[in-house]
This record gives sequence, C-alpha cells and structure tokens, in this order.
Amino acid sequence: MLSHAAAELLQASAAVAAVTRLLYLNLAKQFPALTAFLAFLAVFDIGLGLQDQRSVSYFWSYIALEPVFCILGILAVRELLALTFREYPGIRTAGRWAMYACTTLSLGISLSVTGLLWGGGAMARANSHYVYYVEIAKRSVVFSLAAVLITLLVFLSRYPLDTGVNTMVCSLAFSALFLSEAARLLLDSTMEHLSNQAIDRIQEGFIFICLFGWTLFLQRESSAKPPPIRIPSEREEYLLHQLDSLNEVLARAVRR
Repeated sequence: MLSHAAAELLQASAAVAAVTRLLYLNLAKQFPALTAFLAFLAVFDIGLGLQDQRSVSYFWSYIALEPVFCILGILAVRELLALTFREYPGIRTAGRWAMYACTTLSLGISLSVTGLLWGGGAMARANSHYVYYVEIAKRSVVFSLAAVLITLLVFLSRYPLDTGVNTMVCSLAFSALFLSEAARLLLDSTMEHLSNQAIDRIQEGFIFICLFGWTLFLQRESSAKPPPIRIPSEREEYLLHQLDSLNEVLARAVRR
C-alpha cells in the first residue's frame, strides 16, 4: 500500500498531465472550469502530500482548501451541463438552477441537523469539530453533484445528444472522478474517525487511472473527425422530439 505522500503526489502528477494535455490541445478555453479544477487538484495534492498529516499546517491547509474544492466542483459540473445542453437553453438553465437548489438544500439540512444532534464526544477534542463540519459539508456537496452527474449520464445514454468527443470524454471522466469521491465519503462516514487509509488509497488509485484515461482520450478539435451525415432513425427522431418538448416547457417555466 502506497504511503499518504506517495499517493497524493501520484494523483497530483496525473492531474498535471491532464491540465498539460488540455493546454496542449487548446481545449482550456473550451473547458475553463474543468481546467481550473484539475489545476487546483494538483496544487491540493502536492500541498497536502508534502506535509505531515499530524502537523498543524496540514490541518489548516485541509480546512482552507476543501471549500475551494467544492466551489470549483460546482463550477465544473455547471460547465458540463452548459456544454451538454448547449442547444437546449431551457434544459440547461433549469438544470443549473436545480443543481444550485439541490446543493444548497442538502448543505443546509446536513449542517443544521449536525448542529442540533451532534453531541461532540471524542470528536470534540481540540479542533476536531472543524474537520467534522467540513467533512459533512463536503459530503453534502459531493453527493448533490453526484446526483446531477448521474442524471447527466442518463441523458447522454438515452438521448442522441451531439456533444462532441471531448465533451463526452470530459463528462464521463469527471463523472467517474466525482462519483468515486462520493463513494469514498460514504464509506468513510461509517468509520469512527471519518477516514480509512485503505479506502482512501484505493480511491486515489482510481482517480489516478481516471485522470490518465481522460488525458489519453482527449482530441484536438481540428483533428476530431466530424460525425457522418445520416438520417436519424424513427426512434432518434422521437427522442429528439421529446428533448425539444422538454426544452420548450422548461424555457417557459424559467422565464416566469
């Protein structure tokens, strides 16, 4: 099993590779939020990987950086929604506001319930309660975004959306990354100290693989082959009609 520092630095190297690939292929302008998220992930992992987990600097770095992780995650998911539904402004706007509402509601309920019911106990020692609340807040945000990503993947699997190769690759890779983070937080929440080294190392290994896969499958926009011209099947026409109808309904709803 890799040490904490080795796992963090290995994950950082994969994030750096993904950012470098995005910049090399001139895709950073198309995916600015995803690029910022990956760059932050690299800084986050390097910063924590070079520090002793028992040090005060590590503790406060973790407390300060986790909210930034959540904010950039929200912006990245927002960007994926915009790119996926760029031809359907009603669905895009409704999806964005649904994500904001789901995240805010989940975060508010989780922190309120925690504040009312948490008795502290062993976790109330020193500054442990800060970590507890940060973990609860992060879990709420990540699970909300995971729900949005699952919905996005359902749309991508069901409807013939013309998203482009890179948008599809980024959607799948980022969904896998965030869903693995949600699974880790769920498993960690069952542990006494809200953490398990074996689970964390396995998830970090998965993210490493995910990020390198993301890097390999990205294509330069100018070299990406255009989709062949073909007549949509009867089922595809029906699904596209469903999307158009849903888009019109949601567009009218968000204008009210």
